[in-house]
Formats: sequence, C-alpha cells, structure tokens
Amino acid sequence: MQQADNETREIAFDGRTLCVMHPRPKHHALEPLKAGSISQFADRVDERFGFRPPVAELLASDFDTQIFLNVTSAKVSGEEWVGWTRCERLHYEQEGITGDLWIGKKDRLPRRYLLTFTSVPGSPTWDVRLTKWELNGAVDERLFSKRPAADSQRLQMLKSR
Repeated sequence: MQQADNETREIAFDGRTLCVMHPRPKHHALEPLKAGSISQFADRVDERFGFRPPVAELLASDFDTQIFLNVTSAKVSGEEWVGWTRCERLHYEQEGITGDLWIGKKDRLPRRYLLTFTSVPGSPTWDVRLTKWELNGAVDERLFSKRPAADSQRLQMLKSR
C-alpha cells in the first residue's frame, strides 16, 4: 500500500494476477501475470506496464542485480544514523532517478530508501522508512490475493511508455 490521500494505491500479486487498486476514486485493474519470484514479477510489470513495483528490488533474492539495474554511477557516500541504527549510505544515479539507500552496519538490513525523480517537473521524492523488520514472521496469504471493493470500477492497465 502506498499512502497518498486521494492517490493512495494498493498492489497485490498472487503469482497469477496483478491487482492495482485506487480506493478513493474507486477504480482498479486486474491483469493476468505469471512470475515465480519477486525479480520476475518486477521485470514483467516493467516490461508490460512501464513501471517497477515499489520496493520490489529490496525484497528480491538478487537484490544487487535489481538495485543496480540501469544505474550509471554509484558510490558509498558515508555513514549516517537512521533512527537508532547506524547505516552506510549508498547513492546511485540512473537516467531520470537518483537513489539513496541506507543499510544498517550491524544487521545489513535496508533502513531507508529515498528516490528522487529528476526527470519529472519539481523532482518529486519517494521516501520509504523501514523500521520494523520481522525476518521469520507469519505471512497472511490474504494480503497477496486482495481484491477490489464491489463498488470499484474495473479499468484496463496500459503501458505508460
């Protein structure tokens, strides 16, 4: 779920169907899509619809390949605190986006992910804070097969580029 008032959206994927919901304007898209891993899911959504699912690269088993996809430069730019965790900050650039990723020095877990969309007027940012890691927690399967409300209008997803 990406909270943004009237622009809030939810994405669910159960291995067979991609569901993108916009609850406030009450519309959604359901598209068939097969993928056996988070990396395949991110790649196939990008190929078909022209966007990469939020934070998918942070959860992929091939994290390093996903995070550096299309990157033109990268460097570790020092150490900083994110909350109570001392982190190393990775800064990278690619066409239209700069990214900063803070990784905990002790536990090696992502703590903050900041993307700046430099090709969009006003250079909007997307700032994700990852604060409560549960590495072997229970998984609620219903989160992956969530479906839109009955009064939501179905729309077709089109490729954005």
